[in-house]
Amino acid sequence: MLNLIWWLQVLAGGVVLGLAPATSVLYHQVRSNLTGDVAGDDFRSSWARWRRDFWRAQARYLIPLLTVVVLGFYLWMLRGQALASTVAILAAAYLCWLMHLPAVGERTDEVAPDRVLGATQLWLLTLRSFAVAPLPFLVAGVTTAFALGLGVLYVPVALIFAVPAVPALAASLAARFVPDALLEPPP
Repeated sequence: MLNLIWWLQVLAGGVVLGLAPATSVLYHQVRSNLTGDVAGDDFRSSWARWRRDFWRAQARYLIPLLTVVVLGFYLWMLRGQALASTVAILAAAYLCWLMHLPAVGERTDEVAPDRVLGATQLWLLTLRSFAVAPLPFLVAGVTTAFALGLGVLYVPVALIFAVPAVPALAASLAARFVPDALLEPPP
């Protein structure tokens, strides 16, 4: 159901503008389910959150999500060249970090609801979180790589069952290992 809601919200936002709020809602729902706060009507509450946080999600996540397109373009342009493997490794590391951005944002909103983070602050906080608890973040990255690999091999099945909920779940589980003290605002 989470995958279906995500796809519908991406389409409702005209794909490009729908990507950030749909991703934000997905990570919020996964985080709510992990903490035991399961809403009775996920469908209605997700659409209400999508509308309420539409512009906030754009400010937080749209640019980072669109950088994936730029990386894909560079990889396509460099195909068959020696530099392509270096760019592919850097892109994989960047994607591993990027998938945790909404999870750390949701965790921060939970720990310090009054703290308003800008995009740059959230980026840096995610890097610090990755440095504090690297193993869960790397395991989540491998899990996501596996899910995306299935997406390439078995597109229709993976789009329905694995992508994007599996990366959201893996990143949200990894974000649980970030200490609350790191997420709270400095005194």
